[in-house]
Amino acid sequence: MANESTGSIALCSLPTESNESATVFSEAARHRAPTPSTTPLCDRCSIFDIQSFASIRYRTRGYKKSDVEESAASECRFCLLLLDSVKGLDPPDPFYISTFGALKSTKPELYLHMKLSKNYETVTRKKTGPFSFNRLHIAIGGRFDEVRSHSKVELCVTADPNSPAAKEEFISGRYYGPDPNNEAYWGTIRGWLDECAGPHTKGHEKCRETASGLEKLSRGISVMPIRCIKVNMINGKPIALENTETKTEPYITLTHRWDSDKPTKRIEACQTVKGNLEDRQNGKGLDNLPEHFRDAFKIAAKIGVQYVWIDSLCIIQAGDDEHDFNMQKSKMAQYYQHSLLTIATTANDYLTEGILKDRKTVPWSSPPVRLQYRDATLLDEATGHFYVYKRKQRLTDDYWENVRSAEVFNRAWILQEWMLSKRFLWYTPTGMFFECHSIAPRTPAGEQISLEISKQELHFLFNLKQRLHWTNTSIMDFWYDAIEVNSTFNIGRTSDRVPAVAGLGFEVANIIAAAAPGERQHDATAVKRVVYIAGLWLQDIHRGLLWEVDPSALDATRSVESVPSWSWISYLAPVKFPKPDSNVCHEMVVTGVCLHERTDRHEPQWKCAYNKVTKMPPEGLFDLGNKFSCLHIEGAVLPVWMRGYLQQPKDIEAVAFATCYGENPKAGRWRAIHADFNDDIIIGWASVERLQRERDVCDDYGSEVLALHVSTRYFTVGWVLKRYLPVLDLMLIKGKAGCAGVYERIGVGRVFEKSTVQKFRAAAKKNVQLM
Repeated sequence: MANESTGSIALCSLPTESNESATVFSEAARHRAPTPSTTPLCDRCSIFDIQSFASIRYRTRGYKKSDVEESAASECRFCLLLLDSVKGLDPPDPFYISTFGALKSTKPELYLHMKLSKNYETVTRKKTGPFSFNRLHIAIGGRFDEVRSHSKVELCVTADPNSPAAKEEFISGRYYGPDPNNEAYWGTIRGWLDECAGPHTKGHEKCRETASGLEKLSRGISVMPIRCIKVNMINGKPIALENTETKTEPYITLTHRWDSDKPTKRIEACQTVKGNLEDRQNGKGLDNLPEHFRDAFKIAAKIGVQYVWIDSLCIIQAGDDEHDFNMQKSKMAQYYQHSLLTIATTANDYLTEGILKDRKTVPWSSPPVRLQYRDATLLDEATGHFYVYKRKQRLTDDYWENVRSAEVFNRAWILQEWMLSKRFLWYTPTGMFFECHSIAPRTPAGEQISLEISKQELHFLFNLKQRLHWTNTSIMDFWYDAIEVNSTFNIGRTSDRVPAVAGLGFEVANIIAAAAPGERQHDATAVKRVVYIAGLWLQDIHRGLLWEVDPSALDATRSVESVPSWSWISYLAPVKFPKPDSNVCHEMVVTGVCLHERTDRHEPQWKCAYNKVTKMPPEGLFDLGNKFSCLHIEGAVLPVWMRGYLQQPKDIEAVAFATCYGENPKAGRWRAIHADFNDDIIIGWASVERLQRERDVCDDYGSEVLALHVSTRYFTVGWVLKRYLPVLDLMLIKGKAGCAGVYERIGVGRVFEKSTVQKFRAAAKKNVQLM
């Protein structure tokens, strides 16, 4: 019974469970409800009235902490759960402010405050209609205090699907059990798809168009891949690998990782090659597919979809000189965006266990506590039960650990698959997450993660995903951030570095081609004037050339041969690009481009004027898989003197500040630039990835290297009378042996010293071919 003046609920002694309670739970068990503790509750908890929260504006009531401790000592499960939720939580400072003004108390009487919330948002009073919740948020504080210590523990509140609490939509939390084949799960997935993609609802606007806004996406009519697996809608078994390029049926996609350490026969079963293509098109050789493939077919049948696209089955993997792969790699944006749903499993044993096996873990740390539920109109009569349990970890941490940290989310291909797919369904060892472009990840239990309290990296990733849209007026910033993230992922083959982001490149190209930032583009010829070469854009080549190997991961043995040294694809390590700066002035110019390695300085295959496309490039000259380009550049090239490494934090900080660098690298990663070998004054820094430290750079004497002046940024000095001091962005290069005028990139740097700046500005422009 609630104390109306204090909002507290007193606690008393312990009764025993009734036979009626056991009968009600037996009914709940048939709905795969969580297994509750059968330990009795104290007198007050046995008549705990969740409806009493409805009359309080902020849905908050309290237990006196000393009463909770007394009942917990007598093994009341709900009191034990409450105490466990605040274990180790320090009470608020005794100096506090209440609604009655500033009060001072050295020993305030503490209360455990319980607040209803839905996910991470407080449930507030509505003028009309019911409210629903799935959390009890716990805090410690004085009786009337506004200052409280809040617990980070999540107490989840669930109800059986057919219980009064669920039917009244008062409690939104659900738990369907560990078996993902439970029909309740299939109903939930179908409900998610209806909400997001229609056709029974309008759907989410952002989820029903491509990132560039050029195509509307329809649940019933899809632009299909070249091939898909056709599925038997009765038993979910594969029928055949079918040519579907001219069809418009809905389909789902499966993303999965390759395990090179698995038995060869298991890997071969995953692949379609030229030798078994005809058999699979005739329905043969589909009986020994891995378990997770077969589960994908079953999922498709359960949600009413007849076609499934799996890259290793639907793209010829060997035997045709990569002809089929090269033809389809540029279609990844189409495949994933038009897919009704992309599914993935994060379990490590997916080859044998598949996707739809019973999960071995539960979300709670101890059995849920069962409490009586009273109908809003029959407050004195119990009409069912609901359950409260403590999550093992916060929902956002669950997503981080079981999705973001999973091996499948660390593949180089996953970034574009995840960003382009309008809807993603993750099967994890602990449960399931559904996410789309409009709503943060949520679970069948009705929970939704909060990006505001999630790890900074997770918040950044979801924000990055949202930025892939035609309304983004700074799409280049998105591209560089996406490449920085992608460069941290694992890559199976070095040749996959560019194709793994080709789908993103396709949509970015369409957004770049818009008549103005933030507008849709409908002129097909405009896209052809967008030049994409080896993972960079000619329209923003000055910033793109200044990538830097992340100082925390510098490794001089990771370079990739037979690709342009000036592109980020030439180095297998995390990279970073300069931060955007609207005041940067471009200095060098690109005068032409070649698409294959040149051993001497011939005329470029295609000429461009000052990094701008003045005429249409030849048909097919540039493609999203291009990775063999060389650049013809006109700019100032002068030597600079590089000596030793910056070791002292104060030196690193001073140089970073003077060169407008956003953050300080670790000691021993940047090399110091001097005016010449006789000068000890540091005038800038160099980050060099292709020079061995011991062989090429002497810590005492140093080494002379060539620097190409790429752009100039400005360091602002003064508040009233401002001065703008120039800082030069340099690309460090070296000549290619036996090829006059041909150079390779070895690193980047910045200098700020006045006389050096003047030398570069006065230098005659030089024509170089950068390979």
